[in-house]
Amino acid sequence: MVNMLNIKLSEAKQAIAIPDFKSDDLLSHALTDLSTLQLPTVPEQERQSIVLKYRRLAFLGDCLLDAALADYLFGTYPALTNQELDTRRQAIMCRESLTKFAMELGLPNFCSSWNRQNRKRPTEEPGVYGEMFEAVVAVIYLDGERNFERVYRWLCDHFLQHC
Repeated sequence: MVNMLNIKLSEAKQAIAIPDFKSDDLLSHALTDLSTLQLPTVPEQERQSIVLKYRRLAFLGDCLLDAALADYLFGTYPALTNQELDTRRQAIMCRESLTKFAMELGLPNFCSSWNRQNRKRPTEEPGVYGEMFEAVVAVIYLDGERNFERVYRWLCDHFLQHC
């Protein structure tokens, strides 16, 4: 069902740049802009199932991002106090920053709403794309058989080193 939402899966996989990535179904769920599920072509039971999967991925991704970021900041800035570390963590974990990461990755161009008429700019919907980025992080983790080091390296290499 998620495939009928017109997600550009091959482009998304290319942007993620993980050579052995294989979890297409999970990635499709992560790239579902929930507003596209309001279309009359999506039955209510299917919509509820997709929303549940998406929200669970976003929850896991949020937790993974928080852990990766805490470890990264702790190791990178040994002179900072716990309050200073937390201030930096909060600034990076805000929806606007996560939306910026989503835009850098190109998620608005691959997700189910990429061709929706009257779509708002991603910066006008930071909750949508920030949460979508979290869901993608979870998919990368799950695709790597729950290898935290893999998702940590991916986050550091693509996003955290530039914060």
